[in-house]
Amino acid sequence: MSSPSPARHDAFISYRHVDPDRKWAKWLHKRLERYRTPRALVATGKPKRLNRVFRDEEELQASPDLSATIQTELKAAKHLIVVCSPAAVESKWINAEIECFQTLGQQDRILSVLISGTPETSFPPALLKAPGQTSEIVHEPLAAQLPTGRFDYFGRRQVLLKILAPLLDCRFDDLRRRDEQRQRRRLVIGVGVLVMALLLTVIGMWRFELGRIEELTNYSHDSLVSDPSRSLLLSQLALQRTRRLERITSWLGFSRNDSVRSTLELAIVQSQLRGQFLMPTSPLQAIAWDSANRLIASDYYGNINVLDRDSGKLLSHRKFDNGIQRISVGRNVVALVSGQMSVSGSARIISSANRTRTFYVWNLTPGALKEFPLYAESIGLNQASLSSCGPTNRIAVSNGSVKVWEFRVDAGLNTSQEFPELVQKILGVDPVTNSLSASINALSWNSDCTVLAIGTSLGLDFWQVDTGKISTVQSAQSDASWATQVEPEGFLAVDWNSNGSLVAVGGQDHTVRLIRKDGALQQVLSGHQGPVTVVSWNHNGSQLATAGEDGVVRIWAYPDFSSQFKTLVGFYANQGAYVSALAWSPNDSEIASVGDDKTIRIWNVSDKAQKVTLSGRPGLLYTKEDGRLYVSDRRLTDDELMELAHQRTYRSLSAEECKEYLHSSTCPY
Repeated sequence: MSSPSPARHDAFISYRHVDPDRKWAKWLHKRLERYRTPRALVATGKPKRLNRVFRDEEELQASPDLSATIQTELKAAKHLIVVCSPAAVESKWINAEIECFQTLGQQDRILSVLISGTPETSFPPALLKAPGQTSEIVHEPLAAQLPTGRFDYFGRRQVLLKILAPLLDCRFDDLRRRDEQRQRRRLVIGVGVLVMALLLTVIGMWRFELGRIEELTNYSHDSLVSDPSRSLLLSQLALQRTRRLERITSWLGFSRNDSVRSTLELAIVQSQLRGQFLMPTSPLQAIAWDSANRLIASDYYGNINVLDRDSGKLLSHRKFDNGIQRISVGRNVVALVSGQMSVSGSARIISSANRTRTFYVWNLTPGALKEFPLYAESIGLNQASLSSCGPTNRIAVSNGSVKVWEFRVDAGLNTSQEFPELVQKILGVDPVTNSLSASINALSWNSDCTVLAIGTSLGLDFWQVDTGKISTVQSAQSDASWATQVEPEGFLAVDWNSNGSLVAVGGQDHTVRLIRKDGALQQVLSGHQGPVTVVSWNHNGSQLATAGEDGVVRIWAYPDFSSQFKTLVGFYANQGAYVSALAWSPNDSEIASVGDDKTIRIWNVSDKAQKVTLSGRPGLLYTKEDGRLYVSDRRLTDDELMELAHQRTYRSLSAEECKEYLHSSTCPY
């Protein structure tokens, strides 16, 4: 017999070309050719990898002479690997390949892989007898039972190593031990790489999430004034993301960033803003709200707009002289005083060359006007105060002196008729020197138009108009001048409550005094950080609004003013240096504010918006000087803050807002 040709293969795989035999032959072929010998064995002279493993279906299917080719490949193989199964017993080709390999004198280089059955049922006949024998079993080659279950990875790994050991000419125990050491090293490296990749992914996601939170917070800040409802929605999303992120950052020891929460608190405060109307010319000075739900607002330069609150439609516009400071609304009439305005530093002073101003009564329905000139009695009387009593259209005007007028609207003529002047009284002028002793800063009628409260630089006076009796019920230090407001005590604003039992007085000293109709001081409310220039009771007397030069509007609940002088709620009006006027809606659910810009802002100040029940506990909501929200003298928790924000949310983000601010076509809410 001729000598075999030089070996070109480490192994020849013989198998039945049907599944599952074909499947496991392919698996074995791939694993053998990809296997890398452990370095410790390579160092002893073992090959780094097998040269080649032959599998006939893959490489001989195009051969014209399969038998000759197979014999050639068998002669070139160092080992024969037989995939044994009951199906393999029926294959004449497998049996012939085994017999051919045996005739080459390599009986001891035949390896069997049993994928099903037993050797008796799965070994081809040639495996059970030596060459030339016919019946009795003289040899049974190594049979490795291959686990074929889905999760039998480690069992199949052991079978692979049993096949590889003779192919690499090494002991199985050595190969197994070295392979396990390598697997452990690879596992450690793999875990390390995975941990590093996971860490980098977490850091990347963390940085991305921080960027999104910062972006949402900035968007929320930008929308605080222009669209408080959008600011509230965006800041809620920012805090939700922050709380999720803190589950990781707190575990890593990072301190909490409170800026996102503060933004949501600001947004909740601003969420009370329910409407905005713009005047086109200059900052606003005065506003009134009549029973027909119309807003009447004026700017420094004499422009008056009449707006429908519900639709926002401009109903009327008139131009008067510069310097309208106050507007008073009676029964279908509007009273106002205008003059010339000049600016000295931060003070706006009403003056003119001939020291003459005009008192107007404007009938809103037909648009008719009555005008009456007013004359300053001495130099420096720069304040024109105005107050109207609705039931009789009794109007009081001050300009150094106080004049009371009464008007009626003639239903047939649709014109305003002047009744005879009831009384005129000069206040604050020394009769001997004829010099100014007090400036008249504010007027307010009681409920039946019989008592006029007069706030001056020296105190609070009650004027019994029908009897002419005047009494000073509260004294104050002089404010020197209403324009400069240097001294701390002058009375700048007054307003009677609805039943005439209590008058609120805003002071130069940043306080609000509550004075009973008998002149006794009931309480002093503190909290403003500047002179209080506006005080206004709502129509039913249940709430008092105060504002002034600190730019803050505060709503106080009556009658439960607390001894700690807690405000029911305080919010920044964002109207420049000060709030110049307030006006309650007819049903007291809203209040309008104007100030040092061109915007009328409508705030929701209903009881529902102020008294809250959070997590089943009722409380009184307010802000402190730090701008943070508190309930019953306790700062809100994150959960309570989110609950309150949800209560204040009255719309969802639009699809356009989601695209612009969330970079998403779908909205979370």
